[in-house]
Amino acid sequence: MKRVVMGTVFAIAAVAAFAAVPSVSNVAMVQDSATRTVTISYDLADAPAIVTFDVRTNGVSIGTVHLDYAAGDVHREVQPATGRKIMWQADKAWPDQTLNVAGAEAVVTAWPLEAPPPYMVLNLVNTNDVRHYATPWELPGGGVTNDLYKTDYLVLRYIAAKNVEWTMGSATNAPGVVSSSPSYDGRLRETAHLVTLTNDFYIGVYELTQGQWFRVKGAYKDNASYTEEDRDVHPADGVSWTDLRGMTAGMGWPANDEVDSGQFFGMLRAYSGMRFDLPTEAQWEYACRAGTMSGINNGYELVGFSANSELLKPLAVFTGSRAGASITSPVGTKEPNAWGLYDMHGNIWEWCLDRLADDTDAAFEMPPDAVIDPLGAETGDYRVRRGGCMDSAATYCRSPYRSKDKATKQSVLYGFRVALRIP
Repeated sequence: MKRVVMGTVFAIAAVAAFAAVPSVSNVAMVQDSATRTVTISYDLADAPAIVTFDVRTNGVSIGTVHLDYAAGDVHREVQPATGRKIMWQADKAWPDQTLNVAGAEAVVTAWPLEAPPPYMVLNLVNTNDVRHYATPWELPGGGVTNDLYKTDYLVLRYIAAKNVEWTMGSATNAPGVVSSSPSYDGRLRETAHLVTLTNDFYIGVYELTQGQWFRVKGAYKDNASYTEEDRDVHPADGVSWTDLRGMTAGMGWPANDEVDSGQFFGMLRAYSGMRFDLPTEAQWEYACRAGTMSGINNGYELVGFSANSELLKPLAVFTGSRAGASITSPVGTKEPNAWGLYDMHGNIWEWCLDRLADDTDAAFEMPPDAVIDPLGAETGDYRVRRGGCMDSAATYCRSPYRSKDKATKQSVLYGFRVALRIP
């Protein structure tokens, strides 16, 4: 089954045979002549759903950017019932335009809970406020690039990965693969092998920012590397893996996914009621690549450290693109990948869940054979980090490049992005 929204086709994952599929009927739309408020009513049957809507005139959408100021039974999980209502303030959302209701059509879409809309937004200021949107442009306030989604809200992108077999790592002769030391062949860190993930997941559109850290923790990191006015939209830095998950229960990964209540993910889980966490490095690489097999996710390859790093500049903050002080850039200043994720290359190293058995080269080698849901070693003090940073040469920002450090290491070069596995 497919649903079409603004010309973009979103594949809806197959629902188990025993699961009911939500359905929408009796959609109607009226407008108050004085306030211009539009009320859309509909019936939802068969199963709960996440509901989104569109308004079309002459069969053409007015544009999702104009669907702001909507409330009621929309952008959230809705239970089956008749007479569900969406209230859309057309005068605020679509100023200087007149909607002829007689010639317009409301389109209400019910997304199965197993295959939600592509964008989820968690309010970090008000509790119990999670919203879902079909496109990045219909997020209130002008879309996902508004600084609100880098400070007061956390926005994540749905990644359809379930049962997709893909190639993680890179070929031994791939451009840009370098040895990490004279005595070790760094290509073994990127050994190409097939990977299958058994769950879809959400991942942060942006690296977690200073502002979002403050909303969750109630204080900035003590060792934040800057205090300028736009600090809130820079990545949260100086963050260790244990700052995120803890040293006790959290160290049980991958045996369990429990976290310490006083650390970031413990507090975020308590606030939201959702089991947010770091991505595994397989999830991270799958999301970074966005369907590409090249060294960088715009389809290009890099040769050596910086021979053609001009190709990376549109996507990443790294040594070849920044000028002046060694400092991160505000998130989202570069182009996103094909799945709408920003700064997957460069800016700040991003922690992943995976642990290493020890600090030897052999422990960091990729498996040569196909694997399902790789999770890392069961014990070890080191954790994987991905993506490169503002101080990295171009080759260290490539999609398959892997690095590591102690779980307790705090550095102004280290940050993260949030993920959520869909069970």
